[in-house]
Amino acid sequence: MGLMATALATLNESRGRNPRESAAREEPSALGVGNSFGGRWKSAKGKLYTFGSGDYGRLGHGDNQPKKTAKLVEVLRDKDIIKFACGPRHTLALASDGTIYSWGFGGDGQLGHGDFQLQTMPTKIKALQDEHVINISCGEKHSAALTSGGDVFTWGDGSLGQLGLGDQRKQHTPHRVVELQGRMILQISCGYYHTACIDQDENVYTWGQGGSGRLGHDHEHDLAVPTLVESLRGRGIQGVRCFHEHTVALTVPLEGCSVGIFDEQSQVRLLQKVKELEVKLSRESLIAKQAQERLETSKSAFIECEQNAARLQLQNDALLAERVDLYMKMQSLESSLSVAATERDNLDKELKALVNIPTKWLSHSPTRLRNFAAHLSPYPPTTPFANMPLALATHPPNPGWRRSPPKAYGRVWSAQSTSSHVPTLVTFMLGVRVARGSWDWASGAPSTPHSSYGA
Repeated sequence: MGLMATALATLNESRGRNPRESAAREEPSALGVGNSFGGRWKSAKGKLYTFGSGDYGRLGHGDNQPKKTAKLVEVLRDKDIIKFACGPRHTLALASDGTIYSWGFGGDGQLGHGDFQLQTMPTKIKALQDEHVINISCGEKHSAALTSGGDVFTWGDGSLGQLGLGDQRKQHTPHRVVELQGRMILQISCGYYHTACIDQDENVYTWGQGGSGRLGHDHEHDLAVPTLVESLRGRGIQGVRCFHEHTVALTVPLEGCSVGIFDEQSQVRLLQKVKELEVKLSRESLIAKQAQERLETSKSAFIECEQNAARLQLQNDALLAERVDLYMKMQSLESSLSVAATERDNLDKELKALVNIPTKWLSHSPTRLRNFAAHLSPYPPTTPFANMPLALATHPPNPGWRRSPPKAYGRVWSAQSTSSHVPTLVTFMLGVRVARGSWDWASGAPSTPHSSYGA
């Protein structure tokens, strides 16, 4: 409850009076074009009368006809109207329940009904039906409203920044002035193309068209967001009014425009809002605490994940090293395989060369083959070996020859034809020491003397 008491004390001090005094009699006064005014001499419902030019339907009687005598606005007959504000071509009315009604020209969105149509009869601004409005003001082509919670809403033409929304666009529905959030605004006022307000610290903010210095910032630049008037800081300003091309500030409250701001109902609403804010703050604190707990849990999980990641990295490094080792071994095996393949190819060539030898023998007669066999033998041709039929087995025909021939004698494996004694295939020869000469196949005799064949 300390927060609520502080808020109430601040609000009461800023207005310089007891909040219960607001129910007392206050005299009405119209302070400037487009600014709201109202008042009450007795506790009867507020009735609204209009007269004059009815162009654009700004009188609220359902037509565009002028009225030379005052006429009650029938649509608002049963409403308790406590304030109203007039622009050049549109009108706003505020009921005691915080509802705003608007009518007249809406070509710039200044009526706040979500379109740019004119209205010849008062129509409720639905966008603000959930906000309790306590003050209203009209400019040339824009409008503004102040809620009991200290928030400011603007709508209409923003071409000169007079809406305070940070841009120059038109808005056909009320928009909250975000730059003023967090400050308790006590009063607003619209000039033709600029706007001003006062907060609970008696600071004045202005924005919109800056021509002729009407914003009070020592220049004539247009401003699209509320900006503090430094020259009025600490002056105790409690009232401000905007006109066509100038602005007025006062150090005492402006009567006639403070009705309903700090009356008992407003205090109840303010207390309710403070309670809601306290509940919201408690809820946000709980959410923050839960978020902190989740953060701690997430930190632990993150640390565990980092450790797991480090382990996985070590395993990955080990697997990578093993893969490199296997790759090197594979390269070595491939190199050995290549060498073995080369050796095998060489052996295949040698084998083919040996296998191709009998192909020459088959083209000669048996007599020549016997002479060649005798030529290979270390014995003279007159020996029985020279006249032996060409039927060589896996060992010499005479077992006694196994020891008697010198080492130069070799064994000849062959297949034979039993009918003609002509060999059909000689597959291989081992141990035969071929002479350093050669054999003349045309004559069937050696071309080198027999004695040249080594032992």
